[in-house]
Amino acid sequence: FKNLDCDIIISGSDQLWNPLLTGGNLDKVFFCDFDSNVTKERYSYASSIGQKSIRPQDEEQIRKYLRNFVEISVREYHSISELKKYYDGEITHVLDPTLLLKQRVYSDLAIEPQYSKPYLLIYQNSFNKETLKVAKKIAEEKNLQIVEIGYYKNFPPRFHKQVITAGPREFLGWYKKADYVVTNTFHGTVFSILFNKDFYSIPLKGRETRVLSLLEIIGLKNRIVYNYEQLKEITSINYSTPLKLLEREKRKSYDYLNKIINLGKLNNK
Repeated sequence: FKNLDCDIIISGSDQLWNPLLTGGNLDKVFFCDFDSNVTKERYSYASSIGQKSIRPQDEEQIRKYLRNFVEISVREYHSISELKKYYDGEITHVLDPTLLLKQRVYSDLAIEPQYSKPYLLIYQNSFNKETLKVAKKIAEEKNLQIVEIGYYKNFPPRFHKQVITAGPREFLGWYKKADYVVTNTFHGTVFSILFNKDFYSIPLKGRETRVLSLLEIIGLKNRIVYNYEQLKEITSINYSTPLKLLEREKRKSYDYLNKIINLGKLNNK
């Protein structure tokens, strides 16, 4: 990093600042903490701490690392108040970058599965027994097959079709063709929205802030459930208002990116 030919450095996004995902400690590289002779303007885009609060053992380090940034932007609203305890500069809320692209970009990339039956898609990256319960309840009411896409088998195959060999384009294809989605992940929720699918999101307790933050700003908080007993009525989604709200947030996110890029260029003249 000693001879970078650029005007600014942007760190982001996802859970770069979650020590549980970086070997148990904060990784200084994701805070642009490089050699002292690198003086490029440094910003963050949609960074996530992945938790509700900073661990006490990380407070001193994060206070030091955050000083590297001219400005910070985060993916979850709750992170703003948490990070303000350790950073005096401006902190902005922006969208996860997957939400900045139009649906047609993902649709054009998608490789649709050769599967003719109407289906409900399950996508989860950690085991949650409520996911299958919710999916089975919806599938029975909507007369849908259940297809689970993932990278390991969560349930006995006799319950439903499982796909564990899909690449990124196949992943998009299964989403594009799905009639309903049940997921317990943030990006599973994101792609449900991008493809305008009826869905329910079942976030793991203690890790729901990412999903909650997104669904709150586009008026779909009611798509969060924690167990199948909460599904008193299985409803469809009218995307008219959510898509307008999402477009508003996209403009804000693009404005932030344009601002820091132009500011970085100006400061490096």
